[in-house]
Amino acid sequence: MRFFVDNCIAKKIAQSIAILAQGRDQEVVHLTDRFAPDTRDVDWIRVLQREGNWTIISADPRISRNRIEQAAWQESRLTAFFFVDFASRRFWAQAEEIVHRWPLIAETARDCTPGSGYLIRPRQRELQLIYLPPQD
Repeated sequence: MRFFVDNCIAKKIAQSIAILAQGRDQEVVHLTDRFAPDTRDVDWIRVLQREGNWTIISADPRISRNRIEQAAWQESRLTAFFFVDFASRRFWAQAEEIVHRWPLIAETARDCTPGSGYLIRPRQRELQLIYLPPQD
């Protein structure tokens, strides 16, 4: 499985998850490993769509609401997880949240319908399904 971590999550956190995920058939890549930090969401989503088999990890739930970004994401059929109220937390709280949630994220990404979208809210145990792509 390949996970793409958006730039709104610190690269050091993504690198830490990548180390922890070694040997678990999981690749974790931060946006800045492949793109300029200011690359528009629509642009990197389209590149990942062409490559296929990516799961998006983001702390920018606007992607799921902004009409243009939402259309690009949903058309990509890439599964996405959006952390809510993430930027307001300190670095270590962010790291703790991602490490704590990672097993559920990885399991859900493996088992869900490709292209599904989820919100991850603080102090909420379950992931909130926000998008289920139409079946072809």
